[in-house]
Amino acid sequence: MNFDPVINDPVYSDKDYPPSLRSIILKSGGCKLLSTLLIADGPGPHPTVLFLHGFPGNEHNFDIAHAIRRMGWNVFTFHYRGMWGSGGDFSWNNAIADVTVAVDFLKSKEAEENYRVDGKRIVIIGYSMGGFTGLMYASKDDAIQNVASIAGYNFGLVGKMIGQVPNGKELALESLELGVSFVNGTTTHKLLDELIENADRFNLLNYIKAYLSKNILMIGATYDSTAPMDVHFHPMIKSLEAAGVNKLRKHIIESGHGFSTKRIELTRTVVDWLSGIEF
Repeated sequence: MNFDPVINDPVYSDKDYPPSLRSIILKSGGCKLLSTLLIADGPGPHPTVLFLHGFPGNEHNFDIAHAIRRMGWNVFTFHYRGMWGSGGDFSWNNAIADVTVAVDFLKSKEAEENYRVDGKRIVIIGYSMGGFTGLMYASKDDAIQNVASIAGYNFGLVGKMIGQVPNGKELALESLELGVSFVNGTTTHKLLDELIENADRFNLLNYIKAYLSKNILMIGATYDSTAPMDVHFHPMIKSLEAAGVNKLRKHIIESGHGFSTKRIELTRTVVDWLSGIEF
């Protein structure tokens, strides 16, 4: 590559197989998932990033996605059920299941033949809630050996802590209120009950052994008040290191949850990590 994909446009593009954007509709639980695929330059098939957004998904990280495509990778993103026009009802369990549908699509013959996707070279990158859903999925699929969590959330640990904090339920309901305004088919009380009921199953710390052979990037934000590092970043790092996860890269950026002041540094960190992946 003779240019910097973080800050430069490509020098040329393939006239027969130019980069493009495709709208795709998947089905999960009988409901449509509105999806977008950024297709890289050239005939491919290309390695592909599944980029998972957060709750409720105001930040889509398309600046990072375009940089990834400029480096020769496809990027696939979708809206979970009950979000941003996708059908059905939103729930934490539905979101986890929707990731499985997305990965199955990327591994399919259809994706290879119609969208230049290499189903054997898939990487998951998740932001906020997407960090949680991505790591949850990666814990059960040995074929996914590379996963990144950007300001990732550990919902299970929060579910466990709610009862240990004074006014924990009230604070949790308040934190969910704005996000629920953007999604369909649920309420703050439903989401909180689901979180508490699934505290053990949603706790990423319970899946550390599943990550032993994986290449993991963990990015935290110093001033993150949505997913504070003391709860969501440092315990994961400590557990991964204690378990002996050798291919672990951690990076802390001096910014807030949305990395609004450090988008170039964030993009550079992701692109550099992807550049070092060997399938």
